[in-house]
Formats: sequence, C-alpha cells, structure tokens
Amino acid sequence: MKDRIIEEAKKLNIDLIGFTNADVFHEAKSAIEDRIDKENLSPFLPLDLEKNTNPLKVWDEAKSIISIGIFYKHDILFGEDESNGGKISRVAWGKDYHIVLMDKMNRLMSTIQAIYPQLEYKPFTDSGFLLDRAIAERSGLGYYGKNGFIINPLYGSYIFLGHILVNVDIEENAKKMNSKCGPCKRCITACPTGALEEGQGFRSKKCISYLTQKKEFLNREERKSLGNSLYGCDICQEVCPMNKGSLLSKEGQFAPDLSTVKPKLKDLLKMDNKTFKKNYGSTAAGWRGKKNLQRNAIIVAGNVQSEENFRLLIDTLKDNRPDIRLYAMLSLLEYGEKGRVLVEKSLVLEDEEFKQKYVESGKLKGED
Repeated sequence: MKDRIIEEAKKLNIDLIGFTNADVFHEAKSAIEDRIDKENLSPFLPLDLEKNTNPLKVWDEAKSIISIGIFYKHDILFGEDESNGGKISRVAWGKDYHIVLMDKMNRLMSTIQAIYPQLEYKPFTDSGFLLDRAIAERSGLGYYGKNGFIINPLYGSYIFLGHILVNVDIEENAKKMNSKCGPCKRCITACPTGALEEGQGFRSKKCISYLTQKKEFLNREERKSLGNSLYGCDICQEVCPMNKGSLLSKEGQFAPDLSTVKPKLKDLLKMDNKTFKKNYGSTAAGWRGKKNLQRNAIIVAGNVQSEENFRLLIDTLKDNRPDIRLYAMLSLLEYGEKGRVLVEKSLVLEDEEFKQKYVESGKLKGED
C-alpha cells in the first residue's frame, strides 16, 4: 500500500510524502504547554491539548498518519515604484491552499481506497487539532527551522502541509531529519518585530502575519510593524539560505496574479463585495474578510507616505464605516502637521461615541 500511495501522490504533483504512527506527540505537547505559560500560543490554534497531540483523540480508529507537502514558491518581478501599493505574502498568491490540498488528499485516498476497500481516512490541512508541522517533522519531510517553519533540503520552507489519518498500519519513515540551521540567525535578525528569539521560540502575537489577520484594534506599534504588508509576511523565509535556490513550484494553482498580489491601495479601498469575492474569495487572503484587507491598506498608506496615499486617506474619511474612518485618521497623523489639521477638522463632524474611541485609541500601547 505504501508504495502505491507514493506512486499516486506523484501523479497529483504532491512533492513530499511521509508516514508515521499515531502515537502521542510528546514534544509538541511540551511546546504547547510552554507557549501557554508564556502567553505565546497562536490565537488560530483550536486549543485542546489532548486533541492537539494525540491522534486517537481526534479519531479513535487512527493507526497511521500520512504527511504531505506541496512546494509553492513562485517568483514575480515587482515594479520599482511600490509607494502606492501593498504586499501580499506568497502563501496567498494563488488558489487557497486549504482547497488545493484537501482536493489532492481526497483524490489520492479515493484512488487508494478503490484498491484497498478496508481503508478509511480523514484528511486535514491547517484546520484540524493536530499540528501539521509536528507531523511533517516526525514523518521525515523536513526539520524545524529557527523561523518555526518545516525546512526540506530540496524545497526549503515554502511548503504547504497536510495530513491524513488512516485506519491501517503503514510502515513509517526511518527517522526525523537533523536541523541544518547551525549557527545561522538570519531569520531571527531580519524579523522586524522580534517575533523570533533563539531558544525562546516563536512569539506569535508579534508576528506581522498574525497582525495582518488580527481583528482587534491595532495600536501604533503594531501598525508601524506592518510596513507595506497587506496580508501575511515572508521576511523570515526570504532571508533563509535554504530558500535561495532557483527551483520553482510546478503547481499552477499557486501561480500569482500580479493585480491581486501587489494591488494598488486605491483599488483595494474602492473594492466592492463582488470584486473582493472575485479577486480574493478563493485565496487564503480572503478568509478574514474585505474589511481586514482595507484596514491594512489604510495602515500601509500611513506607513508608505506619498501624495497619492495622502489624498487616498482624505477620501477615506468619507467612508460610512466608523472603524475605517478611525484608521484613516490615525494614518493621517503619520504625515505630521498637515495630517493633524485634517484630523482635527474631521473630528468635529463625528459623534461623541466616535470621539471617545479616538481618544481611547491614543491611550493604547504604542501611541504617541
């Protein structure tokens, strides 16, 4: 069965595949407990310590786990003038990887199930309780880098991961890979927010990728951290020597569309629901909704200053959504005196509830 699974996986452009048992992930359990103690746990993890680390708590019939990885690196050349646009991470350049990987895993296992009718399976990708990276490491797909990603010697860290619980015993891979990071600290040094600390793990709530997806209010320190990021962040992967090769993904569904991966801020802010659904509905960048992207576009307009961005923020003061107007005012303040004057004039037109929110925003950490 194992050889047939590997053979069929290649036909589906699944770049990496490994196998492990359904035993408890003790190291992952310790890591989660440590992050809970340090308040560094990712808000996106559905926390249930038993289900996060014990496959049998997810499905009591599980006997083995199949781990898959698909290389997603594509490169495009951006224009020299990036002052009026924002950046979207490679993770969201093409079709939503959740959709692509689930489709491939279901197609793979349907083929195998037709040959081995006793086989039952449950596929997951970045949406279940178990940790895809812990499974990938134990299955021999790669090792944990200091940036927290699974790194494969051939493909680097630009790998989408998924896993499949199965009710049959499959011979597992020989052993985990040893880390090749050595003394290298490029990812740690390059991280603008200090989310990576050697020996201290990953501080998820300081990560730019998390901040671009955060629904709660972003203080000034957090807003400045975004730079020109609209969704996600690739910095710790871009500087990694293991990602410096010229190898590119064969998976066409992850190929980028320049108009959506490096959009103009004005286009984002004028985008209606229909256009948002068309451009981003099937990408990973769409899952937090249109307003999150537009909020980030307003923040970028304050971080990357230009006359066009300044005028764009002035136009945004007319938006009918109070929280969008609030972010526009805060971004205008980044332009100094001319921005402050406009904000003061605009505040006069707002109701008392809005004015109170504006005052409170200045009392939060990171505000001047």
